[in-house]
Amino acid sequence: MEVNEEYVDHMCLTKVTCKGQDKLVTVDLPPCQPNGICALQNGKRACVCKPEFYLQHGRCIPKACQKVIADIVFVLDESGSVGRANYEKVKQFVVEIIRSLPIGKNQVRVGLVSFSSKTFVKFHLDRYFNKNEMFDAIKRINYVGAGTRTYKALRLLRRHVFTKEHGNRDGVPKITIVVTDGKSSKRRATKREAANLKRSGVVMFSIGIGNSSLQSELRAMASQPVDEHKFNIEDFDALQSITNEMTIKMCEG
Repeated sequence: MEVNEEYVDHMCLTKVTCKGQDKLVTVDLPPCQPNGICALQNGKRACVCKPEFYLQHGRCIPKACQKVIADIVFVLDESGSVGRANYEKVKQFVVEIIRSLPIGKNQVRVGLVSFSSKTFVKFHLDRYFNKNEMFDAIKRINYVGAGTRTYKALRLLRRHVFTKEHGNRDGVPKITIVVTDGKSSKRRATKREAANLKRSGVVMFSIGIGNSSLQSELRAMASQPVDEHKFNIEDFDALQSITNEMTIKMCEG
C-alpha cells in the first residue's frame, strides 16, 4: 500500500492514509515510544520523555539508571517447558533492560547464565563493555531444553561468576535476576543456594512466569523486601510489561 499523507493530530496520534486497490484506509499509530508522553511545546504537541525518564540516543531512559554502578548477572531458565519461541522473548527482555543501563568497564557490567539440566556461563562480567557486542552475544545464545536445576545455576553464580577472576568488583553492588517458568527439580537445594548467594551480598530478583506453584521458590530467591524483588506474570508476552519497573527497581538498588 502507498502512504499518501502523514500528520500528528491533537492526541499525538500519527494518522497514516494508505491507498489500497479500491479505497483509502486511515489508521492511528501512537508515535510516542515507550516511556514517552504527548506534551504541548511551543504551541504544538510533541512526544517527550516522562518526568522520571531522560532522553539518551533517541530513547527515554530511567533517571534512576543514569549514574548507576553495578555488577549484574541474568540467570535464564531454558528448560523444556519454556520452548524456543518463548526463550527468544526472554532474551529480548534482557536486551531491553540492558538498553537502559550505562554499560561500561567502570559503570554497569553484565554477565549471563542459563540453566536447564546443566548450567552454562554465556558470558562473564568482564567479557563485554559495549552494548552492541553484548546484544550480538545474546542473539547467538541457543535454546537447549531439558530439566530445571535452578540450584546449580545459583551455586555457579556464587562460586564461579561473582568472583574477582571473572570481573566482579569490590565495593560494587551485586545483582542477579532469575527468570524461570517452573519449579526446580530440587526445591530445598534451590532455597539453600539462594540463601547462600544472598548471604554473600548478592541482591536477588526473581521473575516467575505462569506457574502458581512457583511461589515458595520465588519468595525464597527474592531479596528483602520480598514483594519489591519478586515478580509474577501470566505468560512470556507479559515480560515486556514489567521491563520499566524491573529496571528502575534494579537501578535504585
